[in-house]
Amino acid sequence: VALVVLFTACKSKQSVMSQAATGKTKNTELIQKVRLNEPQFNTANVSKMSLYLNLDGRTFNVSASCKIRTAMHISIQPALGIEMFKLEITPDSILAFDKINKRLYVTDFKLFETKFGLTVNYSDLQSLISNRLFTVGSAEFREEKCTIEALDNLLSKIIYRNEKITQTSEINSQLRIQQTELKSNTSDYVMAVDYSEFSPIDGIVFPQKIKLKALSKKHAMNCDFSISRVVFNNKIVFSSIDPARYDRADINQLMKK
Repeated sequence: VALVVLFTACKSKQSVMSQAATGKTKNTELIQKVRLNEPQFNTANVSKMSLYLNLDGRTFNVSASCKIRTAMHISIQPALGIEMFKLEITPDSILAFDKINKRLYVTDFKLFETKFGLTVNYSDLQSLISNRLFTVGSAEFREEKCTIEALDNLLSKIIYRNEKITQTSEINSQLRIQQTELKSNTSDYVMAVDYSEFSPIDGIVFPQKIKLKALSKKHAMNCDFSISRVVFNNKIVFSSIDPARYDRADINQLMKK
């Protein structure tokens, strides 16, 4: 009897271990397929893009352009193609130039944590805009920390959690990321980015519509990007602005406008 019980127990343990290994293998396979389907590029030059912004009920419709390399430059042109506002984002700093009022707002990625409870870095932001998988706050993608949740309609969710943030990436039936959500574990802040209208451009399938939503009890922001023209893997030259020509201003003033 003892031998039968021992044999049954060992067999059950082996079955559980086998199921766990099978589940881990399936998770790895799904993640690898999604990463193979990601847009793969070194540079992106979005030369024509419309931008709709709703910030706590204040709406703006403008034209914009964006250059992505080791830094990210976003140019806002509300009318006649004249650059009125520019963001220069690097791993170490975020500079916002108000070219009309000659003001410069200087901050860094700590702003996201102090204001919204989101610990994000430049790589995270670049991955969000580029429709790529990432694990928020990590230098490298941490596949071993991710779990998979099956949904209806052949959808799946890749979930990553750390002490401060729960990150969810929703995967469609074509194994592409159709939504990434960052939810603070320490506040009521939620950010979600939706991707749609995937189109092949120079062999790279990229979403032509990117919608960003950020919500908290005090604030609501919707930002819709509609891309009309983008070129990948071409040489990018960033135009520089002399900060000395601008008056320094508090970033909090800009966020209250």
